[in-house]
Amino acid sequence: MKPFSNMKTTLLGTTLLFLTTISYSQKSYTMSEDTLTVCEGLYLNPGGKETYAPNMHITQTI
Repeated sequence: MKPFSNMKTTLLGTTLLFLTTISYSQKSYTMSEDTLTVCEGLYLNPGGKETYAPNMHITQTI
């Protein structure tokens, strides 16, 4: 067994866990006609992470 293989595996696993936690810890905001006052977050279309219906017209102030 190579001396650093366990360390590399642990480091890779920790890094992936950290990056996953960052992406899921963001608050998400869906497009709407409301005013939005935030400094950070995930801005989504009305379909969430999927596509939305054609011919949608939304004006939102951030």
